[in-house]
Amino acid sequence: MGSPVTFTADVTPVEGSGVPTGTIRFLINNVTAAEVALDETGKASYMTSSLPIGIDNIVMATYLGAPGQYQASNYTVVETTLGKVATPTFPRIGGTYFLPVPVVMETKTPGASIYYTVDGPTPTSKSKIYTGTYVAYTTQTIKAIAILNGEDSAVATATFTIDPSAIRTRTTLMSSANPAVAGDTVTFTAVVSGASGSTPTGPVVFKDNGKIIGTVSLTDGAAAFKTSALSAGTHQIAAVYAGSASDANSQAIVNQQMNPK
Repeated sequence: MGSPVTFTADVTPVEGSGVPTGTIRFLINNVTAAEVALDETGKASYMTSSLPIGIDNIVMATYLGAPGQYQASNYTVVETTLGKVATPTFPRIGGTYFLPVPVVMETKTPGASIYYTVDGPTPTSKSKIYTGTYVAYTTQTIKAIAILNGEDSAVATATFTIDPSAIRTRTTLMSSANPAVAGDTVTFTAVVSGASGSTPTGPVVFKDNGKIIGTVSLTDGAAAFKTSALSAGTHQIAAVYAGSASDANSQAIVNQQMNPK
């Protein structure tokens, strides 16, 4: 684990004056870490030293709102905690799939080997070594570590649920401006619909050329992510819906062109 990191959420009204009241829910990698009440200035802070080493940790601050006064809102940041050996990642994120799914494992540490277990204990150097795509034919939880020169990374875990009865979903992705100018704010909106007419729930992960840049929870089947950090060039933006207990995974891609200033 890394050094202590403090995240501070500041809630302000879009219109009018006043200081919002209520609670901020901090989520790390889609798991609730803490709920903190806003102080008299509309701020709430959360400190942790438990961020996994070597990976991009997705931290979301969700304002739960104040009935009759302020609407709920959220904001996402990506926090990288450095370490000697980067924790493995799963480019195809865990979730619900209605067909067997190829599982890919990667590490950013050159020369490191990945070891993994399936529905088992924490892997070690004596576990099975990852040599290529592994296919999950049934619901499985995979744990993986990377090792280089005797140094172990933190453990990465992903659960792939294979459910042929899961409702197939369709994800569409739209850009607010394409092309745009480097440094401008661009909003990517993902809309997820169920084949049965249902409205899926859960998080959508946004990726830029394969790297996670944010996670936003669906509201009425839609999730919007804003960024002003895109450099000049072409960015393959993906919106990945991981599925839920009853809805299958789906994703959509937009090639975003950012022109130089």
